[in-house]
Amino acid sequence: MIPSYLVTGGAGFVGSRLVGALLARGDRVLVVDDASGPTARTETPGPAHPRLTWFRRQVEEAPLTSLMEECQAVVHLAAVVGMRRTMEQPRRTYARNVRASWAVLAAAERCRTPLLLVSSSEVYGRRPPVPVPESAPLVSSTWSEARWAYAASKVRMEEAGERLQRRRGVPVWRTRLFNTVGPGQSGRHGMVLPRMVEQALTNQPITIFGDGDQTRCLVHVDDVVDGLLRILDCVEEPGEVLNLGSSEETTVAALARLVQRCASSSSPLLHLNSERVYGADYQEVRRRVPELDRAQRRLGWTARRSLREVVEDTVTTCREQLPRLRTAAL
Repeated sequence: MIPSYLVTGGAGFVGSRLVGALLARGDRVLVVDDASGPTARTETPGPAHPRLTWFRRQVEEAPLTSLMEECQAVVHLAAVVGMRRTMEQPRRTYARNVRASWAVLAAAERCRTPLLLVSSSEVYGRRPPVPVPESAPLVSSTWSEARWAYAASKVRMEEAGERLQRRRGVPVWRTRLFNTVGPGQSGRHGMVLPRMVEQALTNQPITIFGDGDQTRCLVHVDDVVDGLLRILDCVEEPGEVLNLGSSEETTVAALARLVQRCASSSSPLLHLNSERVYGADYQEVRRRVPELDRAQRRLGWTARRSLREVVEDTVTTCREQLPRLRTAAL
């Protein structure tokens, strides 16, 4: 029998790459996505694919129980994402994400279907230890603090997943992604690398929020998908929390200069006040570096692509899409 997987958010940036990888290895995939996200476009194969079934609706409106009865496991990726959207609509972000997660968890409990809950490094809050282990304290706020509304929704999801595994014995894995980037990602809602690349290729100033000394570790989406596939291959075993990310740390200013070089761009660097962009409630995370020992030990997984390879791949793909980007800007 062909393995079947349910992927919520399968039209999004990470979800679409995961769906493509599952189909490429011969699996059957059921996708639930309302296709409203900023990257719901290029990567997901069309509904004519013989092993893909598409449900274009919000997660809580989909027939999750009947779908899960056909599946070996569920990957829950669906969420409202992007710093700009979170800051502008914190209550909506929190409510939609929690509602979708509760629907998935309730159906998984009924069907006893193993779950992979995809969370975020945002849950570690403003001042995480460096590098940050999976055991670090998590955000304790709700949507009332706009900056942390998205993170709080992911914490609620993780807590409910942990209870489901502990009390009901349903295998639940939780993975926290660190700054996942690559071809196909949109910069429309604040994602740093695609925004910089689009600016560099269209001769606009490359914007740096704040002083540029804040650091991040960017990981290629295909490396993340490899990690997710490895989890799915052992998802029926008792689950745990795993960071997935890169250990190569860079400042945002250095990233902007690397984008300049890789794009052969003459665009100037422009520093902007973060609070003017996102509002007075915005709080910057100065360093965000994952501890990755657990993923390496449990899955044999490490990110394979260097930061330069990640940027070059993103620039190449974005350059091919320049006519569409210019049309969208008009």
